[in-house]
Amino acid sequence: MRLQRRLMRLRVPLSPNLAHYHCLRIYGRDLKKRWTEILEFVCVMGEDEGHYGGSYKVSKGLSAKYGDLRVLDTPIAENSFTGLDIGAAMTGLRPDVEGMNMGFLPLAYNQISNDCGMLHYTSGGQFKIPMSYFQSITGLQMEMIPDDEYVLCLEEAEIHWVNKGYDPEVIDIRSLKPFDVYNTGKSVKKTHRVLNVEECMRTGGIGASLRAAIIDNFWDYLDAPIMCLSSQDVLTPYAGTLEWTVVQPAQIVAAVEQLCQ
Repeated sequence: MRLQRRLMRLRVPLSPNLAHYHCLRIYGRDLKKRWTEILEFVCVMGEDEGHYGGSYKVSKGLSAKYGDLRVLDTPIAENSFTGLDIGAAMTGLRPDVEGMNMGFLPLAYNQISNDCGMLHYTSGGQFKIPMSYFQSITGLQMEMIPDDEYVLCLEEAEIHWVNKGYDPEVIDIRSLKPFDVYNTGKSVKKTHRVLNVEECMRTGGIGASLRAAIIDNFWDYLDAPIMCLSSQDVLTPYAGTLEWTVVQPAQIVAAVEQLCQ
């Protein structure tokens, strides 16, 4: 996927909770799209994925349409069914595995790191296991589901500054590796300032790597230090009163104001 530079449509940002369900809807739609495009290669595995439609309903209706052999209910054994998915990918299938939530997926870390991440290399390139959402594990590809309608809270900051006579650019990163240094550089040469916003935690986040890449390539074009705005180094909370630990639009506005001074 390529990095796209574009001004986001001016829409009211969703709250973190609503944005979460919006992403689930997008994932479910993309999953059904994959079944249509490469039908014979795709299957789904995970806890409650079959008749229940998945814990978050992203596979709702797939079992009735494609059968129990294509939409598999698995035991509560993340390490086992993750290994099953990896084996399926080695045969040429393109399985989708749902581990319900990140609290359970560490149980499958050995499969994800030592098998999924290394098999392509230890097999001399014979096996390809192309998709994952994990960062900082050598060998894993990092991608996101493409969509033209998702909402970033950057929009509110953009609207705020457009109304004040500024012309901010929003760089919508679609791929972390490869990272489109060329298009990023075009924006840096135009604006001379960079605010990196990421929803993940600051410690161990991808923002530091992107910041280093920009500094290495475009140091002479920067008129101010690159600012990184990340969530707090805590678990993502469920309580609405603690949503401030995740990056909020007001924080982005304040960071842009500080950057432009």
